[in-house]
Amino acid sequence: MYEARAGFEAAWKAYLPKCTEADFNEYQRQRAWTAWKYAMYDAGLPLPTQSTSGQARCFCGAAIDMAVTDRHVQDAHMDSQHA
Repeated sequence: MYEARAGFEAAWKAYLPKCTEADFNEYQRQRAWTAWKYAMYDAGLPLPTQSTSGQARCFCGAAIDMAVTDRHVQDAHMDSQHA
């Protein structure tokens, strides 16, 4: 077990300096998106892609459709992931 941990730490030390700010931003965006999808599921709400009209209502009350969902999640819910 200690060998696995030591191997992970060595690999992480080699990998981390290669990460860019864009890499971290993408990770945060993906994390917010996943949390949002689970929150929609937990609220019993369909995603716009699960609606025949392509429209839905976010758990926060905002009307969303396939064209604005990504921007809505980023603008309205991404910062709340870090609170």
